[in-house]
Amino acid sequence: MKTLTDFVSQIIRASLEKSPDEMLGDFLRIVIELSEAGNGSIVGEYGPQLSVLYSTDHSTMNQTVSRESIAGRALHQGVILYTPLTPADTATEHQEDHAPGQNEQYLLTIPIPSVYHEDNSASSARFTNVLQLSFSNPIFNAPAPTSDSYREYTFEQIKQESGFDSYLANVFVLLPVLSFAMEIKNLRRTAYQAMHEVKNKFFSVQAWIQCLQEDLQDCAPQVFNNTNVNESMELVERAIQEGLDLSKDSLLFTQIYTRHFRSTDLNEVVQRAADDVRALATSTGNIEVSTELDKNVGTCYIDPDQLRIALFNIGKNAVEALGEAETSNPWFSVRTEATEDDHIQIVLEDNAGGLPDEIVNGLFLPFKSYKDGGTGLGLTITKKIVDGHNGTISCDSGKNGTRFTIRLSSTASS
Repeated sequence: MKTLTDFVSQIIRASLEKSPDEMLGDFLRIVIELSEAGNGSIVGEYGPQLSVLYSTDHSTMNQTVSRESIAGRALHQGVILYTPLTPADTATEHQEDHAPGQNEQYLLTIPIPSVYHEDNSASSARFTNVLQLSFSNPIFNAPAPTSDSYREYTFEQIKQESGFDSYLANVFVLLPVLSFAMEIKNLRRTAYQAMHEVKNKFFSVQAWIQCLQEDLQDCAPQVFNNTNVNESMELVERAIQEGLDLSKDSLLFTQIYTRHFRSTDLNEVVQRAADDVRALATSTGNIEVSTELDKNVGTCYIDPDQLRIALFNIGKNAVEALGEAETSNPWFSVRTEATEDDHIQIVLEDNAGGLPDEIVNGLFLPFKSYKDGGTGLGLTITKKIVDGHNGTISCDSGKNGTRFTIRLSSTASS
């Protein structure tokens, strides 16, 4: 049986790994389970309007909500409303505040406090979203609300109602967790959009530098006979390329994407990633890339495209390290292993001579790189992808080389 701590972890994890709709869906399913409600929805501000952000009735999602509705009143007055569920409780022009089941008669509308307020009391909070839950039976021992006598509560008052501890106490604990998770999601979206603009600026500068070089070649070709000018041009081009690499990795790191899990032959994914590494190795030197694939490893429920990126990031680092280490007979190997405890291991090794201790100690931290011009995000992205598969990744490094071990459940799911 899941504990409240498990639910908190699930919501925070969803804010880091899932799309906004998936995260809100997880939260709504949790509070419906805890409160024994029949259905639910989350209404929030979307620009100047209110909108259904998520609902158990998917047909109402993204619809505009009237500020005169019960949801609008709860949001702007900061009060909790306990009302009968009637067709008059309209959230949109043609829809009820949320679509109830046939047997549901009561609606509880709760404003969700923002993370931005001066203290921890709900009275000082501002509200940007509303949770609505519908019930087939009264949730408090007091007389049920009617069309002429609906109930209005502050956050402190509702805690005094008999039945609050049984149905709503844990839900109210999770409200600030949802608010925090939504803020994480907003920050990730903002970071993604900002870095996308930075990437576009780098592309523009790169294009203008190329135009400048062409113009100089036409009108003053003797400039390129100057060693200092050539060195300066190379430095500028290198800086632009490093900025592009950083922006691309940052976009992948902050990207909010819907994972596409499906039953996939894991050995095939590993082989394709090894082929990518082999192509890179061929262009950089005489590095042997080999695979050893366990036939007992079958299909797994994974996102093959993302996992291939994770494996390639490790292989790319190995090839670059081997190119710099001047190792005799350099090699990189990948093997899969089916374990007795229903797990699968992917082991990636090289003989490049190992990593510095200061790098190993913070290996998966962002922006920490031992390579000149490296972004320090490749392995951070790899760990993010492995975490998204509920897997683990570890690293052992010594004078003979480096070994990464990725461990996944053979029945891994999203």
